[in-house]
Amino acid sequence: MTLLAGTVVLIEALAAAVFVTARALRPMRGLFVEHNARGNASLVGLSCQITTLKVDERFGQANVETEGTAIAIRVRAAAPNSLVKGSVATIISYDEGSGCYEVVDSDALLADI
Repeated sequence: MTLLAGTVVLIEALAAAVFVTARALRPMRGLFVEHNARGNASLVGLSCQITTLKVDERFGQANVETEGTAIAIRVRAAAPNSLVKGSVATIISYDEGSGCYEVVDSDALLADI
């Protein structure tokens, strides 16, 4: 009987503590910062620098500079293309299924305009 009474008191104290803590923290809501991570699709339209010797339909990697940080991404491009190590490419789409970005040569993209 004592064990049952102790368990009930413990559960009631826990419920009261959660309620009181929630009410006490509510005025401090502005002190807590919510960080929003950059999504994969948000990189579409940015420039990247190719880091592999070539890029084709099945292979390629590049670095994207975002807010001072380089992000390594997997890239794919239609062959034939002139993308080699050090080339600058533009990200044109993101494929959720494969986790890869489709890129085109920035110089070729500018020539089409």
